[in-house]
Amino acid sequence: MGNRRDALKHSKAVSSSTESSSVKGKEEEKAPNGETDKPEGGLTAWLASSEGVGWMQFFVVTNAIILLLTTGLPRIWESLDFLKSYSSSD
Repeated sequence: MGNRRDALKHSKAVSSSTESSSVKGKEEEKAPNGETDKPEGGLTAWLASSEGVGWMQFFVVTNAIILLLTTGLPRIWESLDFLKSYSSSD
């Protein structure tokens, strides 16, 4: 039991020292105007672009339509069958 506690104390001490050094590193990376020197890249930059926003909107709308059709289609078919049987029984 004592070994686990010692290991936990050691891991907390190591993580707190690495956190403080990473915070210092982040402060050094920032330019005087508050922006970082690193350019954004990859998926984040693409999603922030107007093309990425357009595709995200397309995905959300398409996903909503597919979800509604998938969950509602059985009920729609049931209603259509009922209307067919009601109209044909006259």
